[in-house]
Amino acid sequence: MKIIKIFFILIVYFSVLINISSQSDTIELKKFTAIDTFNLKNYVLPDLKYKSLGFGFDLNTNSNDANSDYNTGSTIEKDNFSSFNFKSHLSLNRYHYINSSKKQSSGRDQFNFNVGYNKVKAWDSIDSDIEWTLGPNFYSERSYKYFNSKNYFLELTSDLSGMFGGYTLLFDFPILLGEGYQIYSGNKNSYNLSFRPGIGIGKGRIEDVTDAWHTIRILKDLEREKLLTDVPDPGQILSIAKRISEIKNDRIFDSRMRRKENLKRLDEALFNTGLIRQRNIDYYKSLFDMWSYGIDFRRLSNRDISLNFAPLISVWNDDYIENNYNGLTSGFRAGLSYNSYNPLNMFWQFDFNATLDFNYIYDKQFLFNYNSAQKSGFLTPSINARLINFISSRAYFSTSFNGQFNYLIYQGSYKADTHSFRINFRNNFVYYLSPSTSLNVSLDFGWYFDKYDSDLYFKNNGFGHTFNIGFNHYFY
Repeated sequence: MKIIKIFFILIVYFSVLINISSQSDTIELKKFTAIDTFNLKNYVLPDLKYKSLGFGFDLNTNSNDANSDYNTGSTIEKDNFSSFNFKSHLSLNRYHYINSSKKQSSGRDQFNFNVGYNKVKAWDSIDSDIEWTLGPNFYSERSYKYFNSKNYFLELTSDLSGMFGGYTLLFDFPILLGEGYQIYSGNKNSYNLSFRPGIGIGKGRIEDVTDAWHTIRILKDLEREKLLTDVPDPGQILSIAKRISEIKNDRIFDSRMRRKENLKRLDEALFNTGLIRQRNIDYYKSLFDMWSYGIDFRRLSNRDISLNFAPLISVWNDDYIENNYNGLTSGFRAGLSYNSYNPLNMFWQFDFNATLDFNYIYDKQFLFNYNSAQKSGFLTPSINARLINFISSRAYFSTSFNGQFNYLIYQGSYKADTHSFRINFRNNFVYYLSPSTSLNVSLDFGWYFDKYDSDLYFKNNGFGHTFNIGFNHYFY
């Protein structure tokens, strides 16, 4: 039954994707070999600053089925359980990016307000544990890369995050008391604050090639309208792309004035190359359409590899009103990372990321009058591979594989065989309703395995899938 359900979800998902995408008059269906073969990796951004501010809303459902074995003290017991989770959140996002030959810096700030519902049920039980969560959280990250002439770099980073939430546990409903129904078993309020600065050294440089790709799409549409006087050469393409990079990042807050100024300067850039001789209604119609709707995605190119080190400090409290359970976590992460972004052609992109991290954690917990401390070290290799198909000027589809292995190699004086696997396949579809507003739909399938074998024994494995739908709107 579960296989049929998953198959049905896939059929509906891809049917909607295909039908929405087919509504677009897409230049991807028009081949123009002379510029389709232009290598996007040849483009290097000029000096610029880029900023964006937007908000989004997501609805997310998650379902898991799992099997577990655990030690009760005398025997190994088996258990099966299922869980269902529903979440929604409203987010405010701010992003900025600075590029020059000597420096690349980026920053992201995000504020979310979350509402969640979680239900867990053992398969051999008629009872379910239900939990509601409500609360805000925020995340802020910064990265500063300083390059020399051979693209060796020094990187400084910082991550700051915080969570403030309340959650309510429910009795099995209803419970009839003398004064009516008792629904809630208790309210709790928690928080978590974490800060992780970091430093790294590496080789390579990732470039944003979006504007070169945008140039290709503009020229292809002009060719479709039979307005080009000649086949664009790589030098002309690069010249127009650099002009687009300068134009699109000018800060003009009045959208009408910004559009008029942008189109005026783009028209000049095209005319100066000699590729345009005739300015008619078809020309201006094409220029306006492809400037506004020609590209709403960002594409990266090239690769880098780096060594990094980042200490961690985190404080948390499971119920700060009662203040019975809280803790302090410190430690560090040291690792090696490799990133590769490869524009295969105008229609396909392949990205690959791999990391090998060692995480050392010193965790102090305070429960009522009992204090405990634990040291542990984990080795964590992970990989991520993503293939993207740009279906049209308004839509793209991506599929990705994520794998992570977590192995305990140190735990103070304890000896334990502890490791876990995470494997996930994600399918994501994005459609732009307007240049500023996008609809995104994703469907994930995952498998996980956890094992802890010491004085106690625990093993858990399961399969789950997640469906998410949301939209994002950017003010600029």
